[in-house]
Amino acid sequence: MSPECQEKNAKGLTMVAVGVNKAAEQYMILDESTRDEIASGKYHDQRRGSFGTTVPSAAPSPAPTVAPE
Repeated sequence: MSPECQEKNAKGLTMVAVGVNKAAEQYMILDESTRDEIASGKYHDQRRGSFGTTVPSAAPSPAPTVAPE
């Protein structure tokens, strides 16, 4: 590609580190699908506690009542 074409079409990309440890690092381009995956907790460290969004639990059912005899 000619330098003029490269200059016209060059654009930056936002990168995000999704897996970083001592042995390897994993980076991805941050787009809508990656943003949703990160928000859902797909790339959480399983050795740590909760991460990302939580799923609401079902509301506790009321305690059963006993009718007086």
